[in-house]
Amino acid sequence: MIETYLQGVKDRTLFGLIGALIVSPAIHKLLGAPVSGEPGDTWLVATSEDGTVNGFAQMRLNKGDSAHIRYVYGADAPTRLALARGLIAAARENGSELVFTNDRMTAAMWGQLGFEQVGTKRKTGEFVRWEKTL
Repeated sequence: MIETYLQGVKDRTLFGLIGALIVSPAIHKLLGAPVSGEPGDTWLVATSEDGTVNGFAQMRLNKGDSAHIRYVYGADAPTRLALARGLIAAARENGSELVFTNDRMTAAMWGQLGFEQVGTKRKTGEFVRWEKTL
């Protein structure tokens, strides 16, 4: 099951579910950055039937018509895909015309979801910008 949370509303519930994950150095290494958020950010939390948290994802709506997928962490590939699809749907529902993320050049998931690598002025190591027009 995937539930949606808006940071700034029911934060105790949200961070009670994902707190151990978002402070984990191992997950920071997988994501390539520490996890942070701001009020208004959209979070998705994936749980199994027994309530075990299997992943989380976070997106920030930008001024204008774009949305930035900042983190997608899942215990397995199907969870990561489901979370990413959920954020894409949320971006579309919020009127975004473009959704983007910064992830590794080799992150095949984004290509599977219809994203394309785009050139940017800033390229940091193995990370590139991935974009999808909605």
